[in-house]
Amino acid sequence: MIGIADTWAALGSTLCLETMRRMFIFEEELKHFFDTDIWTGKHLKYLPSFLQVELNVVVERINFERRIEGQRLSKPKYVQQLAVQKVLNHYAKVLQEISNYYAFTIPNFIKKLSEMQMKEAATQVILANLHNYWKLPRWFEDISQLINRYREFEHYSEKQYLFPEIDIDAFRKQHATARDEAIEMLGEASIIGHVFRQKQNDELPDHFGHIYFELAEACIDALEQNDEDKLSKSISMFMLLAFMASDSKFVDPKLDINDEFRLHLISTVLNDIMSVVGFAILYGAYFENSRLSEMALGEFNKWIDRFPTKKQYLERMVRLSNPRSFSSSASPRDMIRFNWKSAFEDRTRQDGYGDQMGMNRGKAHKNKIIRAFLSNSFSDASHLFIALHILPQLGSVDFEIGHDISSLKRSLEDTEDSEEDYL
Repeated sequence: MIGIADTWAALGSTLCLETMRRMFIFEEELKHFFDTDIWTGKHLKYLPSFLQVELNVVVERINFERRIEGQRLSKPKYVQQLAVQKVLNHYAKVLQEISNYYAFTIPNFIKKLSEMQMKEAATQVILANLHNYWKLPRWFEDISQLINRYREFEHYSEKQYLFPEIDIDAFRKQHATARDEAIEMLGEASIIGHVFRQKQNDELPDHFGHIYFELAEACIDALEQNDEDKLSKSISMFMLLAFMASDSKFVDPKLDINDEFRLHLISTVLNDIMSVVGFAILYGAYFENSRLSEMALGEFNKWIDRFPTKKQYLERMVRLSNPRSFSSSASPRDMIRFNWKSAFEDRTRQDGYGDQMGMNRGKAHKNKIIRAFLSNSFSDASHLFIALHILPQLGSVDFEIGHDISSLKRSLEDTEDSEEDYL
C-alpha cells in the first residue's frame, strides 16, 4: 500500500510540475508563432488544443476581413493580445488547480490514509510531497516573472481585452500553509508512531531518517523566522528522534556498520541536538525573544534529566562533539550544519553586524553572546551550547576540551555586556 500511495502522489506532483515546465517552453513557441504572424487553421494546429479552439474565431475574423475588404485589417498587436489573454485565462485556472492539489487534495488524501490506519502510507505521502513544497516557491517566482513578460503584449486598455489578474502571492501563502501543516503532521506521534516500532527493512523507505531530517530543518527554519509557534510543533519530536537515534538506534549491535561509522552517526546526531539548541540561544538573543531558547533548553533538559548519570551523559556529548578525535573522515551532516551557521552569519552581515573574517567589521551587536559567537568564526552553534550550558554543569574534567569550545568560552567570559545578560 505504501508503494501505491506514493505512486499516486508522485504521478499527481509530476503532472503539476510538468505542466508548469511546459508553460515556459510554450512561451518561446508562442513568440515564434507571433513572429510568423500567419493566422490560418493550418498554422493554429501548432498551438495547444485549448488555444486552437479559443483562437479559431480570430482566424474566422481575419478570413472575413480578407473576403470583404480584400486585406487583413486586424493588427498583429491586437491579435497577439487576444491570444495572450486566452493563454493567461487558461493559466489562471491551471495554477489554481495546481495550488489546490498541494493545499487540499494531498492533505485530504493523507487524512483518509490515516483514518484507515495506513500510517506508513500517509507518512510516505507527506515526506514525498515535502520535497515539492520546497520546490514550489521557486516555481511560483519564475511563473510570476513569466506573467510579467506576457504583460508586454497588453496594448489595449478596454475591459474586454484586459489580461486576468493571477494572484501568485495567494498561491505562495496557500502553499506555505500546506507545507507548515505537513511539517506539523510529522511532529504527531499519532501519524508517525510506526517509526518507533519499525525494524530495519531495506525494502521500505527510511521514514525515521527522513522525518529526522525534515524536523531538524523545520526547527532551524522556525528559529530563523523568530516563530516560537512553529518551533513548538517540531522541536519535541525532533528531540525524541535524535535521542532515540543516538542512544538506541545507532548503538544497536544489529546495525551492521563498522565502529568508526557508528561513532560518526552518534556524534552527528548529538551535534545536531546541540546545534539546534545553540541556534535557539543565538536567535533568541538576536531577536530578543527568550522564548526560543527557553523552549529548546526545556526540551533538552527534559531528556537529559531522565538519565541517572546525567554528568556522564553530558561528558559523552562533549567528547563525541569533535569527530576528529576518533576519525579523519568528515561528519555525515557537517555541510548541513555549516549551512545553518552561514544563514545566521549572512543575516547578521545584512543587518550591519561584523564578524572576524569579514573585511568590513560593521557595528558590534549589543548582546555579548552574539558578539562572542561572531568573533570566533571557527566555532559552531554546538560549541556555543557546550560553553554556555554543559561546561558549567561539568566543572573540572579529565579530558581535553576542544580549542573552538574553550576559545568561545573565554570570549564569553571576557566580553562585557552593554546590557543585562541575556541568559
